Amino acid sequence: MTIPFALGMALPTNPRTDGSPGAVRGIGAASSSSDLGHVIRITSIDIHRCICYDTGMSVSLHLPVLPDRHKNEPCCAPVAEPSLTVEQAERVAHRLKAVADPTRLRMLDLLVQQSEPICVCDITAQFPQNQPTISHHLRLLREAGLIETEKRGIWSYYWATEEGQDTLIAVTF
Repeated sequence: MTIPFALGMALPTNPRTDGSPGAVRGIGAASSSSDLGHVIRITSIDIHRCICYDTGMSVSLHLPVLPDRHKNEPCCAPVAEPSLTVEQAERVAHRLKAVADPTRLRMLDLLVQQSEPICVCDITAQFPQNQPTISHHLRLLREAGLIETEKRGIWSYYWATEEGQDTLIAVTF
């Protein structure tokens, strides 16, 4: 027999508190004689947790039996093929990873805004990071094909490629 309580759940009237499987844990249980059997007093309850269970309870679920389905066997409407090849998807993912960092995205934006290549010293002056970090970010953008570089004496000059411009437009719409 169970006694319903305020939250709409029911507790067993004969809780086991001995630590065995199915025992009530986390509540204070006191029993007394009454017409209903044992009375359960709850001293503390957390509504987001299951506070008790009874292993003697049997639940009978009547679920429909689904037919066996094998891999690649259609079960619903036909699904169109992805429009990107594996190579295209990898290339796009590589570009998106390159612009996923806010500093690199701002660097690409800076280079897209320029009408001619700019020196790495001018790029470094625009950001709070130190020169080695700036060079690292520029290398990742270059490896993704979003920018290009050219060495002029001891300085490197950078500019955005067509792909870099298109990527910036696509991610900032």
